[in-house]
Amino acid sequence: MKPKSSFPGSHTTCGERMERAIDEFEEKDDSQWSNIKLLQGAEWEGRLRKKVGPYRIIFTKYPERRALEISAILIRSKDTYG
Repeated sequence: MKPKSSFPGSHTTCGERMERAIDEFEEKDDSQWSNIKLLQGAEWEGRLRKKVGPYRIIFTKYPERRALEISAILIRSKDTYG
């Protein structure tokens, strides 16, 4: 039986893809991260986003602490970034 929360055309659930994407932050050097973009605009200052299917993980990097903080996980739409 296919989980209801799977990505279209995939056997992977949304939760599994999100978990894998977040694990990538820890497992790989930031130069190896994929689908990352610095966001534009005053309300997004210093934040980056990672694309995971129709979702966007919004986060801030703190390289001096070797840490990052996830601000939000959004579903992409025409209104996502205001």
